[in-house]
Amino acid sequence: MNNYRIVPNLSFVSKLVERVIYSQLSAYLTANDLWPSLQSGFRQFHSTETALLKILSDIYKAIDDRNIALLALLDVSAAFDTVGHSILFRTIVTVIRPL
Repeated sequence: MNNYRIVPNLSFVSKLVERVIYSQLSAYLTANDLWPSLQSGFRQFHSTETALLKILSDIYKAIDDRNIALLALLDVSAAFDTVGHSILFRTIVTVIRPL
């Protein structure tokens, strides 16, 4: 239960602005073919399933070519929660502050 966060209550206006910006940015990236070829998130007709199928296809190809396939999976979803926010803030301010 410690890893679950309360979903922030954004106002209607901020949700609307976010949707407008996303649709315009997505349309621009698609029209100008600027999406990275392996980008699956936030793209129409792409999902975690397409990303997993790409990984699986690459592993099968490596096996067929008699190469070694190594897959390292890291779960860093709660890593930020373990850092003291005051310590992190002081570190960021120290790094950003001009000498």
